[in-house]
Amino acid sequence: MTQFTLPAAVEIHRGRADENLCYDYAVAELSRLLGRVSIEAQTASKLASGKPFRLFVGLPGASMPTEPQLPSGLFPDAYSIAVSAQGIAIISTSAKGILNGVYDFAEKLGFVFLMPGEQGEWVPETPHSLPTGRVVLNPRFRYRGVIYGGLTYDYDLAEWLVFYAKLRFNNVNFHGVDLEDKTLVHRLGLRAETGGHGYRELLPRTLLARKPDLFRMGQPEDFGGKRVADFNSCAVNPEARKIMGENFSKQAHKAADQGFYALHCWPDDLPGGGWCLCPHCRGIAVSDQAMLAMRNLAEVVRKEKLPLRVPMLAYHDTMQPAGNIPPSKETFLLFAPRERCYGHRLDDPQCARNRFYLDALTRWMERYKGIDDAHTFEYYFDQILFRGLYPYLPGVIAEDMSVYEQYGIESHMVLHIGGPAVAPEWNMLFFARNLWDANLSPKAFNAAYSSSFGHGDVAAAWSDYLDARARAFTAAMCMCDHEINVYLDYRWLPENTKPFGQEMVKVYLQSSKELAQAADRLERATSSKGSAWLRKLATAEIARARFEAAELEVMSYQQDSVNQAARYLVTGKSTALQAAIAAGENVIRAFKPARVFAKKAHISEKSWYFGNINRWLTNETKSKIKVWKMAQRATAKKNSCEVNK
Repeated sequence: MTQFTLPAAVEIHRGRADENLCYDYAVAELSRLLGRVSIEAQTASKLASGKPFRLFVGLPGASMPTEPQLPSGLFPDAYSIAVSAQGIAIISTSAKGILNGVYDFAEKLGFVFLMPGEQGEWVPETPHSLPTGRVVLNPRFRYRGVIYGGLTYDYDLAEWLVFYAKLRFNNVNFHGVDLEDKTLVHRLGLRAETGGHGYRELLPRTLLARKPDLFRMGQPEDFGGKRVADFNSCAVNPEARKIMGENFSKQAHKAADQGFYALHCWPDDLPGGGWCLCPHCRGIAVSDQAMLAMRNLAEVVRKEKLPLRVPMLAYHDTMQPAGNIPPSKETFLLFAPRERCYGHRLDDPQCARNRFYLDALTRWMERYKGIDDAHTFEYYFDQILFRGLYPYLPGVIAEDMSVYEQYGIESHMVLHIGGPAVAPEWNMLFFARNLWDANLSPKAFNAAYSSSFGHGDVAAAWSDYLDARARAFTAAMCMCDHEINVYLDYRWLPENTKPFGQEMVKVYLQSSKELAQAADRLERATSSKGSAWLRKLATAEIARARFEAAELEVMSYQQDSVNQAARYLVTGKSTALQAAIAAGENVIRAFKPARVFAKKAHISEKSWYFGNINRWLTNETKSKIKVWKMAQRATAKKNSCEVNK
């Protein structure tokens, strides 16, 4: 096959006088990236302006060859890359497609985009030669991207947005954060959404004393229920709906004026409750109360003719839909299966927990039949859910993606909170690639990245490490047989008297050992090989893995302690209490080295792990031990009294 190699000096041909921020940025990025591999680029306007957008980089004096039209049926930011003896042509119906093509072209040259900033770019020593021919790239979902939730202390929001563009994402939701420079969104070709948990703020809490009927009733009247100003409002009260609609209108006009596609105004972030049990609402399922709330906001959008969408959040107690209140066409589904099992794909028939969430997705998609742009709200990049860990779950991500594709999801979105503080977020990198390549396997992804970092033993060590990381975390993230109605995540491991609970004690410990051993092997293979940049990358990855291995050991003791406490509740045996106390004390002891390893990994002490998880769970475990010791004394006293009788 004929190969094309870029010379030391090239010309970039662009359209004439195109007034498009994203297209201009694509040209600038192409020039910058070529400069990083010592290729001098001169830019000239030699191509026709207008659509489709074109960009050509090639030999000085060469002209862009005539290329066939793009196939029909592609998503707007799809693109083609054609390599000839004269150079490389990128064609798309959108400027964003040209930017996607620039980053894909850079990766074909050998660049690897690992983390934000230029320092997060792996730059090849020599650009790769490219085989001649044409490829057309079309993503699997029309919109793809991130719900940015912050707590990323090492990089600011703007740096993350630029990185998302490198990964060819095209949608971002600013969840409770503000971007000062709105032009950056347009420059990067991103569709933008804004908002988050803001529904309760639409009803001023100060109105409770004068107008209590606007607020929810915490219990039915025959159980002494009172109106309370804690969480969501009364779903039916017309004055409450009027006030909230008026306040939403102000936010909606601002969001529309700033060019946002959607304004998120979710109800309170609760695992249960928070809705109204007054005489008007108690017969309305919580999902229908939430639907009434979103229909009220959608009516504002419709009446005021705003180019804005309102999401209906399926989450916690609204995970399963009700059937009385239909959705408005101004809304769209936002499916957030936070308490699912991340050790199995969403449609795994062997996973009891995920069967519940797949059923919810099935029913919600039926409810939203005929209303477009159903979103996921996945959690692969959420360090709060994963207790500060960075679990690598490429198999689950790939299999989930096929499920969401099959069920008609149009916008595949993932919550991003925290990280990567010191080393790549491998889930994000795999997710980004899999969005464009349905045939990408975790093993092939691991091998491809590893080959960028070296040859022979070094590449093999990286590949072995990533394979082991995926195995260890996929096993450790199983939540299959914990009760579906228990509030949990990977911080709050629940009491369990089933064999599954005992099995996970062993799994967490085995995953801890496997991850630590993989880190040791990577250290031996990379400590004295490769560039300083690669040794730094390996050092950061190894340090993070050792922290995670220590935290998985904590999880083993934690699960053991709550299992023993559950056994006591069933049997009343003091031996179970003693075992719960002993395992709880192991939790407290194990948290200390985990904290030390986190510091060695340079994880920020402002991070959620230091501020909440380690301290929070240590104190919680101490509190549990105190109660268990009280129960132990009471049990001993009872037994003593029975003996004395």
